[in-house]
Amino acid sequence: MDLIFQIIFTVMGAFLSVVLTKFLIQNGRAIAELMKRFDERTAELGEKLDKLGERLDRLGERFDELGERFDELGRNFERRTAELGEKFDERTAKIAELIVSEGERTRELIKSLSGKEGNKD
Repeated sequence: MDLIFQIIFTVMGAFLSVVLTKFLIQNGRAIAELMKRFDERTAELGEKLDKLGERLDRLGERFDELGERFDELGRNFERRTAELGEKFDERTAKIAELIVSEGERTRELIKSLSGKEGNKD
């Protein structure tokens, strides 16, 4: 009887060994295929991230250009405001002088004020 059990267990062991080996081979192939797909998708993702990085670099450059333009606009605005302030101060002083002046000086101030109005930008 022991011999029969040994034969049965030996046959079962061989059968299980073949089945488990086949199972491991199939799973190994499936795992290898999954890893291959994972590597391909990781490479694709890396390429997409590189392209995104390039686009972000170009966008950063454009923002830098816009910043420089805004700085230039700010400087021009400040310069132009100062110029207009000076002109306004000159005209205001002439108008004040016109109020208190008399005779020939009044005519000169009126001519100078009307002459500047004709040369407006």
